[in-house]
This record gives sequence, structure tokens and C-alpha cells, in this order.
Amino acid sequence: MLKNRMRFFYFLIIIFLSVFNLPLLSYGAESNRLGIVDLQRVMQESIKGKQTFELFDKEFKGKKEKLESEEKEIEKLKKDILEGLPNWSDEVKESKQEEFNKRLKKYQVEKEEFEEQVKKKNFELNKKIVNEIMDVIEEVAKKENYTIILETESVMYFSPRLDITEKIIERYDAKAK
Repeated sequence: MLKNRMRFFYFLIIIFLSVFNLPLLSYGAESNRLGIVDLQRVMQESIKGKQTFELFDKEFKGKKEKLESEEKEIEKLKKDILEGLPNWSDEVKESKQEEFNKRLKKYQVEKEEFEEQVKKKNFELNKKIVNEIMDVIEEVAKKENYTIILETESVMYFSPRLDITEKIIERYDAKAK
């Protein structure tokens, strides 16, 4: 008797799940669309992405060149000190070593500040561009009835026919004009 009740109970559960899941299954089969976007490619190949990163490079180019020049001068000073050590008096050695240490410390501080500025600016620009691209992706998703759009970095494999990166680049470029 208990066995029959359990079978009947399982039977009811199966029917219940079948009836209520049937519309969901048919909905999924007809209208689910999946797209894949390579955000890095959109940022690198879009007109606005290229322009943004060119401006970024120009903004920091002078400071980068100045730091590289200072690094070369410090290396030259180090070489000169090592070559001259045997011939110098203790006072000259100490003076040269002090000069070297001051320049090296100043260079290291400037380099750290520069790298922090670059990192901060890069983060801000990436965030801004990604937000703009996300707006375009959302527009495309709504307009073309996509259910899910994933980023290529989070997918191990996908069919190239799911890749909508080119479409996103075109729409993003069109918005930038």
C-alpha cells in the first residue's frame, strides 16, 4: 500500500513538472539566442578605442621618455663610479656614492608615481570604454532578441557563428561619429 502511494506521488510530481515546464521548454527552443563578444578586440579595433589609447600614449610619452633618460644617466653614473673607485680618495668616493644614491632614490620615487598615474588613468579609460561598449551590447541584445551575450574570456569554446564582435565594433563606431 505504501509502495503504491509512493509511486502515485512520484507520478504526480512528474506530471506536475512536465506540465509546468512544457511552456518553458518550448520558449527556450524558439527564442533563446546566444552571442559572444571579444571586449579586448572591440577596444583595440574600434575607432574610439584606438583614439582613446593613442591619446593615452601621447599623454604619458614625455614623462616616460624623461624617466628612461634619467635611468640611462643613473646607469652611466654607476658605471663611472665603479671604474673610478680605485683612483679616488675616500671623500670623492663618498661624494659620488651620495650623489648616486640621491639620484637613484629620486628616480625610483618618480617612476613609482608615474606607474601609479598610468595605472589609474588606464583603469579609468578602460572602465569608461567598457561601459560604453556594454551600452552598445545591451542595445544589440534588446534589438536582436539575444537572451545571453558572453565575453570570450569566460568561454572555453564557442562556434565562430556565435561571435558578434564585429557587429558590436560597427555599432560602437557608428555611435562614436
